[in-house]
Amino acid sequence: MLRTGTVPDDESYNLVVGLLIRQNLFDSALKYLDMMLKSGHTLSLTIFTDYVRACVRSGRLDTLASIIEKCKVLLLGMVNLVHLSYLDC
Repeated sequence: MLRTGTVPDDESYNLVVGLLIRQNLFDSALKYLDMMLKSGHTLSLTIFTDYVRACVRSGRLDTLASIIEKCKVLLLGMVNLVHLSYLDC
């Protein structure tokens, strides 16, 4: 998809990340998660929950910490944007 110049949407990214998680390919899933968040796309709550469960089950707490940190940074950025938009009023 990326090679052909087609830009994936939230649903496409969530599908790929979810499939990689189900195959226990955590490092590949993390790579796509990172690309997804950097592109401004949103991770679905279902996929986030699946990722958390899979990391806990397999003992990949380092990966889980990385996911939470990436999502936290995104969330803090969104909160700051909302805060700034209220200041403009």
